[in-house]
Amino acid sequence: MHSSGEKHICRNSKKNPFLTAHEIAASCNMLNKVSIYTVKRYLRNSGLFGRLATRKPLLSPQHMKNRKSWCAAYLKMDAEKWNSFVFSDECRFQIYANMTRVVRRPRNYRYCSRYVIKTVKYGGPSVMVWGAIKGDGSRVLVRCPKTLNSCAYQKVLNSGLFQLCGPLSVFVQDNAPCHKSRSTLNYLDNKQVYVLFNWPAQSPDINVIENLWSILKSKVQRRCPISEDDL
Repeated sequence: MHSSGEKHICRNSKKNPFLTAHEIAASCNMLNKVSIYTVKRYLRNSGLFGRLATRKPLLSPQHMKNRKSWCAAYLKMDAEKWNSFVFSDECRFQIYANMTRVVRRPRNYRYCSRYVIKTVKYGGPSVMVWGAIKGDGSRVLVRCPKTLNSCAYQKVLNSGLFQLCGPLSVFVQDNAPCHKSRSTLNYLDNKQVYVLFNWPAQSPDINVIENLWSILKSKVQRRCPISEDDL
């Protein structure tokens, strides 16, 4: 194939990075002129490798503006002050989580029970937990009830928050309805907990506890839980 054809393939891939090699060849009218393997080779030679796309929250222009303003406001805060922040969040753990895992198996054993990941609709039995973490690494984990309304959330906070939250602490939570309800805010005010009120919506990646959830989910799956209590 002429170099112009290779450039055409790479140009179409850059225009729409989610096209498959087959779709790229079709968009270039080259399905009968070049093999899919060659299309992939051209793409790799140009530094266009197939990768799993990263999932990120959908952000509106206002979300982006609020996130930028929040980050700018706290940009110059030193580590000592950050250590007084208590980051919190809820997370759901499923027995049959939809996770990508690597398995090493012999040839022709793809569907052997030993080498497959069992799946069920909706992830099967699950457990929701609330957790919090401080800059010094201290953390707490509390199992949540099936339904987490304002009343249930306050009971969860009563069980775990005050193990970490002191007089000078700043409590960080997202904008979930049970977090921001008048009842919950009154509860925190009565407990003399200082709450960070300008947390930007759609910003889970700013919350450091998200990294801990990722590590914990990976370790939980390696334990292979078989029931909710085991989970």
